[in-house]
This record gives sequence, structure tokens and C-alpha cells, in this order.
Amino acid sequence: MSDRSATRVRKIRIKGTQVALRECPRKSCGVAIRVSNATLRAYCQTNRHTSKVSGNKWWTKVTLLSGSDPAWVSNHYVRGAAPKVPHLPSC
Repeated sequence: MSDRSATRVRKIRIKGTQVALRECPRKSCGVAIRVSNATLRAYCQTNRHTSKVSGNKWWTKVTLLSGSDPAWVSNHYVRGAAPKVPHLPSC
């Protein structure tokens, strides 16, 4: 991994309890895990081929800080995302 790609990873804070981290950026996708008020590692975000959650169509690709397979969370549940996470690249 290059230094440039490492700087693109950010930590984000999830607001809410039992928030679904999904296998793809849509509500119809399977739930990989649920988290409550967690801090996650964020890699990129997209609004392509997604479903809206409370009017927000942006989703962020994340992993747990302890390590996990990648999953997706709606930006509706990300603190400070209105509608995008600032300084996080698109996927």
C-alpha cells in the first residue's frame, strides 16, 4: 500500500444503535454486522446504484477498526455527513 492510498482512509463515527453494515450499498443487501455508536475505518463513498435512507443516497465503504471484511453504511448514520463525508474520495 502506498503512502498516498493510506492517507485516504479516514475514521468515521456512526450515530445510532444497531445500524446495519451491509454487503453492498443498498437496503436490499444482506446485513454483514450491526454496530452501535461505533468508530469505523472509511475508504470511499458512492451514490451510484444505491438506495436512499431518509433522503440520503450516499453510502460509505467501511471496516471495523479491529479488522473485518469491507461493508457499506448509509451516510445517513455517519456523523458530519451532509450528505457526503468531507474529504473522503468517491469509489
